[in-house]
Amino acid sequence: MIDEFEREGYWWLPEHTEKRVIGKLSHKLNQRLVLNIDDTFNTLAPLLSWFPYGFKSQATLIYGKLIDGKLVSLFNCDIQKTKTGENLVNLQVNPEYMLLYDIYFQNNYLLNKEDLNKFKKLRVDFSFLNEWVKISPLDIKNNENIVKITYERLPNIKVGVIRELELSIAFVPIYNLSYHNSADIKCRICLEIVNKNSSSLEDCKNLVIQFRDFLSFATYSSNQIVSVHARHDKTDNDNQYGTEITPIEIIWNERKPSKNSDYVHHWSKMLLTYDNVKDDLGKIFQNWIDKREKFKIVFQGLLINIRTPELYLEYQFLNIVQALEIYHKQTQKGKHKIEYMSQDSYQNGIYQKLREVIQNYPMEEDFKRFLDGKVKYLFKVEKNLKDRLRDIIDNISYLFVENNDDTKQSFADTFNSQDDSLFSRITKDQDLKDKFLKRVTEIRHNLTHPDKEIKIKNQELYDLLCTVTLILQTCLLIELEVATDTIKAIIKNRMRNQNEWLGEDKYN
Repeated sequence: MIDEFEREGYWWLPEHTEKRVIGKLSHKLNQRLVLNIDDTFNTLAPLLSWFPYGFKSQATLIYGKLIDGKLVSLFNCDIQKTKTGENLVNLQVNPEYMLLYDIYFQNNYLLNKEDLNKFKKLRVDFSFLNEWVKISPLDIKNNENIVKITYERLPNIKVGVIRELELSIAFVPIYNLSYHNSADIKCRICLEIVNKNSSSLEDCKNLVIQFRDFLSFATYSSNQIVSVHARHDKTDNDNQYGTEITPIEIIWNERKPSKNSDYVHHWSKMLLTYDNVKDDLGKIFQNWIDKREKFKIVFQGLLINIRTPELYLEYQFLNIVQALEIYHKQTQKGKHKIEYMSQDSYQNGIYQKLREVIQNYPMEEDFKRFLDGKVKYLFKVEKNLKDRLRDIIDNISYLFVENNDDTKQSFADTFNSQDDSLFSRITKDQDLKDKFLKRVTEIRHNLTHPDKEIKIKNQELYDLLCTVTLILQTCLLIELEVATDTIKAIIKNRMRNQNEWLGEDKYN
């Protein structure tokens, strides 16, 4: 994640380079990128177009030079004027994104809005990509007298072409060698995007965010964009320093998360490792983009829990259960309709009889209308949460069988080899299956409609959360078309490394 910073500098509009003002650019935890400009002498404000009867303006582009000599471009800026005293005027600038240039750049090489679809290559660092890929080009051999370190440059791992952008995982060496007493050799693993068809920077950004969220799903930890560096036609071809200069750094204006979000699970507790999907990564990532659009709320429920691990257990549980409910509605639509008769048969038959009883019964007219509205659509019966969860579990149960037969089996015939798992215990006792479904349902109901008679211990709620989360993750792995044997191995690993519901009586 990009470190916090606060830097002063001079700022100006591209068309008025002679009129410069002092300002401080900052990016802090839980805040967005912001530029505060001291415009006491009314230098910049008159050059902006202000909305009628308001205090906001917009500027397509603002240039700046920081005190360390680096140049900055701020794009698509919202500007608000505030007064900090009787005569002190401050302009608060919120850019959509920022380009930070190396100290060797000159003013005439600063990019404008038309240049934003000419980035040739982007390299993006994520907080846990190294841990996820877990491939090292370093070979270290150590014996009693000699330590031998071999560094082998690794080729890029091609992911595929998505929306005309070529994606690959790149290994970038970083080394600092001293001839006397030290050597520092590292490898940075990043996502590389090659833009051969002049796609916009916005298209690149959207793809980066999709990959960040996919990594969060795979590692089951909140991944952040650590840095984005880009090469550009204009800067690489025109300037006197050639292509060896430091590339442009891009900072998108997103809220910087708190530091406690920088936690990654142990490698063995990740949901999906690179090694699991290395042969199909391109297809799986494309499916991630497509299915995330289709199941937007479902993915969102899981990602919210991943990004905010400090969220109350109650909210995390509700997020997952709601996601499962929505997933069932979207995937089972038309497959499990509970419709006992046609609409016409109901409306012209039973409904007329019920309506006659209601109309002839001695009660107030308001109540009659209320009852009439209730019985009018009784022929449409939606499944409740318990039945939806039962359907979902039955549909994924074949993945818990330790053989290569993908034939779907009933819930009672599965999980036999998982003797210590929740599902194995449910297999032996069908009443326990109903108790599990009932407990999830009544806790969800109690959290949305509190009942003092139902007591929920945090440990039980946490164990239930782990269990329903695994069910949702399994559904999404199927949607991403992860290989069946891989999903089975993932589920087995998760059962071994995380909590699961033990039964209501175990928490008393």
